[in-house]
Amino acid sequence: MSTNAIGVNVGGAAETSSIPRALSHVGNSCLDLFARLMALGKKIQVRQKKKRLRICESVPLGDKRFVAVIQVDDQQFLLGGSANSVSLLAQLEKPANFARVLSGRVQEGTAR
Repeated sequence: MSTNAIGVNVGGAAETSSIPRALSHVGNSCLDLFARLMALGKKIQVRQKKKRLRICESVPLGDKRFVAVIQVDDQQFLLGGSANSVSLLAQLEKPANFARVLSGRVQEGTAR
């Protein structure tokens, strides 16, 4: 009886029992490699920078004109724009926290 390149017995009755063992070994190696790659992926964390500028809402007014609410960090601005220019119309107050307003209103209602 002889063995092939991967060490599996060739010929005879031993051939049928060696193939499943060899395939099992290859399968275990693949699973081990996959598990190592998954563990490596958990160690490497990709950080994305938080964007500071955001368009909250924009309304087209026709003829290449618009108004938009732009947020930079925690400040909001109302901008107006046309084909040739962009203008600051107003610096907006910080919007109220909905949960805080609601809880205040609920407390006012229970106090009456």
